[in-house]
Amino acid sequence: MFPFGNMEEMSKQNMAIFENAMKMFSPFRAGQGSTAQAKPGNGAKAPDEAQADADSLEQLRAQVDQLKKQIEAITKKDPDRQP
Repeated sequence: MFPFGNMEEMSKQNMAIFENAMKMFSPFRAGQGSTAQAKPGNGAKAPDEAQADADSLEQLRAQVDQLKKQIEAITKKDPDRQP
């Protein structure tokens, strides 16, 4: 009799899918804090993989810093330019 029962079930399924997607993209696994140590073998990264990730992160940070310097140099050349 209640016409919104199907909509409620569908919205529950959508929320479950959304929560699962957010867990996949989360930088921390469920149940682990930022200081928790991950153990290799249960989905965690090995130390060499973690180091490779840290190296690529440092490379990205260096690129961002370089781009910021380029932007600052461009805006100093043309002070009337709006950021």
